[in-house]
Amino acid sequence: MKKLSVLAALLNKNPKQSIALWTATGWGLVLFVIYLSVTSAPPSAAHFAGDHFGHLLAYMTLMWWFVQLYPKERYLALAIIFIIMGGVLEVIQGMMGVRTQDILDVAANIAGVGFGWWINKWHCPFLPSHAKS
Repeated sequence: MKKLSVLAALLNKNPKQSIALWTATGWGLVLFVIYLSVTSAPPSAAHFAGDHFGHLLAYMTLMWWFVQLYPKERYLALAIIFIIMGGVLEVIQGMMGVRTQDILDVAANIAGVGFGWWINKWHCPFLPSHAKS
């Protein structure tokens, strides 16, 4: 029975459940990006065109994910939050001694945020439009 309710949420049969699941998954993605940024042994991104592509993909996903939860008036705030988060995590990497900070990673984060915002303008949402508060 529990599996059916999760499936229904994924299919937007129950909008409140769908929003809760989408929000929880989004925060899980944020925590995962933070973990990958501060771990001393991150997975190699070389298989996917390098580290910068991984940054772009991560921040594109975060922005695209969260703009589906909030109205357009909050998109700029979301973008600023994710850009600051990426910058702070990059500084933390430099302070760790095991990892290095790279301004190109920050640029890839910013590009990812921009792409995530842009993709949403293509009308590619998974949540119904009435889900945004």
